[in-house]
Amino acid sequence: MRLADRTVEGICFTVNRQSVQYSGDLSLAAMAELIETGVGSSGSSYDYLIDAMTHLNAIGLEDAKLKSLMQIVEARRGGDGL
Repeated sequence: MRLADRTVEGICFTVNRQSVQYSGDLSLAAMAELIETGVGSSGSSYDYLIDAMTHLNAIGLEDAKLKSLMQIVEARRGGDGL
C-alpha cells in the first residue's frame, strides 16, 4: 500500500454482500459471540481483533465501535482488554 510518505506491505479483506456467508448488520454482542469461536485460514477471529486493535493503537487511531467490541469480547473471556 502507498502511504503519504512510504510504501508498506498489507493485507486487504473485502466483503461480498451477496455471499451466503455475509452476516449483515449484527449487534456487538452477536459479533463478540462469533469472535469467540471464529477461525479461518488467517487465524482466529480473536487474534485478528487483537492485532487490529494493537496496530490501530500503534498509529494513534481509535475506532469506537471496535473498541467497544474488544471490551465485550474481553469481558466474555474474563480479561481486562487492551
